[in-house]
Amino acid sequence: MRQYFRYLFSTAAIILTAVPASWAATVREIRVTGTERIEPATVMSYLELKQGDDASQEALDSALKGLFATGLFADVTLSESNGVVTVNVAENPVINVIAFEGNDEIKDEELQAEIQLRSRQVFTRTKVQEDVARLYEIYRRKGQYSAEIEPKVIKLDQNRVNLVFEISEGPVTDISTIRFVGNERFSDDELRSEMTSQEARWYNFLTTADRYDPDRLSFDQEKLRQFYLKEGYADFRILSAVSELSQDKKNFFITMTVDEGERYKVNDIRINSQIRNLDPASLTDQATFKVKDWYNAEEVKNSVDLMTKKLGDMQYAFVTVVPDVVRNRDQKMVDIVFNINESPRVFVERVDINGNVRTLDKVVRRQMELVEGDPFNPREIRRAAERIRALGFFSDAEVTTEPGSSEDQVLVNVDVTEQPTGSLTLGATYSVSDGIALIIGFQETNFLGRGQTVGLNITGGTDNAAGTASFFEPAFLGRDLGLRLSVYYRESNYQNSFYDTNIAGFRSGLIFPVGEYSRLELRYALGQEEITNVSDNSSVILKREEARGMLVDSVAGFG
Repeated sequence: MRQYFRYLFSTAAIILTAVPASWAATVREIRVTGTERIEPATVMSYLELKQGDDASQEALDSALKGLFATGLFADVTLSESNGVVTVNVAENPVINVIAFEGNDEIKDEELQAEIQLRSRQVFTRTKVQEDVARLYEIYRRKGQYSAEIEPKVIKLDQNRVNLVFEISEGPVTDISTIRFVGNERFSDDELRSEMTSQEARWYNFLTTADRYDPDRLSFDQEKLRQFYLKEGYADFRILSAVSELSQDKKNFFITMTVDEGERYKVNDIRINSQIRNLDPASLTDQATFKVKDWYNAEEVKNSVDLMTKKLGDMQYAFVTVVPDVVRNRDQKMVDIVFNINESPRVFVERVDINGNVRTLDKVVRRQMELVEGDPFNPREIRRAAERIRALGFFSDAEVTTEPGSSEDQVLVNVDVTEQPTGSLTLGATYSVSDGIALIIGFQETNFLGRGQTVGLNITGGTDNAAGTASFFEPAFLGRDLGLRLSVYYRESNYQNSFYDTNIAGFRSGLIFPVGEYSRLELRYALGQEEITNVSDNSSVILKREEARGMLVDSVAGFG
């Protein structure tokens, strides 16, 4: 009997425990309190609860998390009584003004552009913390690791605040020392000379290379790797690169541990071709190194470029040249194997140029060998990016690709950022013989966005005057021809001289390619010179030149 009652009691406890979950009240009404700027209906739209839902504790917790996730409220409470859910909120304030104090090295505009908070946005402590982290990152990129940033919140009426970032910039954190461990073949000075980062010295006041920059240090590690590979150390590794900050946060001490490995010579050069009817021997002359030379990764890359170009000239458009370095560590020799494989047939569907507000599309396009419909060639993409950057019209230029409308199509995107290309010069000079002279100069290297160069220089003084006007068209008649034109004029009337001179002329040049990296210019010049106002005390030669009148010279040449 006792066991029977025990069983009955346990069953009743289980039933009573389960009842509240199934008997959770139904939401009959939702009331919103505490709002100031935000409409109750807006709060209701964010609430993951509506009339007719079960007012279970799980549902209330989910609704509470949803309201906090909006970032609009500093505090939220939810309560339920007899099916009535009351939502009481405390709104986050709105930012009235964002200000920066103590920043001398970086302007307010630069700092404002980096943070995410703005005036008239809702203030949240999470976003403030994120913006403080962004500001710290800016100062670290500038080399100021001792900077201190403290956000201050000034409360105003109508639930508004002013946000002030108080900044103590501190001194620039310099690189005190750069040391190497494990280097035997090259000294610390030789390795440091290959890096862009430099140790702080008093004479480095014109450069920022002695400021610590983690991105630049990563770039230096790659430069060191390329340096060793160029010298034949195919197994070179950087085991670690440690940057230690001094306690006063004024100096960094950089230590790189390297494993140089062995130095290799070239034992054999082979070309393996998977292309039908292609004789590998036809490419052997494109290798820029020989057997028994020290291994040089840069020369291997140059050889790949030359082979790829020759294959293109031989109408093999869809091929890749992949070098393979086979090491024989016992003999310290390497075999260089160039594997030529057929690549997927991919064509250029479209070339899109973005960011060129002033520069015409054709100026950018003529730097590219690829046009719509051509076989896609990654080597030409890299070279096009280099040529576009070399124009000097853009502060940044990137050429990227993305899949086209089908598997055998690719889109080429050229993204550029324009920079000023004009210059204006104003100056004055003084000398005992010439007196005071004023100088005015103007040059525009991207005239009207056409890639043309226009220049004008005028010099005027008490005893002389000169002027020069020049024009250069890099794509004359739409071809790879450069046309150079200039006119000049000079006259002198020195008070202490026995004669005056007048010189005027015209110069022209036609530049055309004679090779991939070489140009030839045909030049022609026509000028005239005249001597006047020869004094009676002058020599017979000067009087004879005056009597001859104007002299005309015509010169043609090349170079």
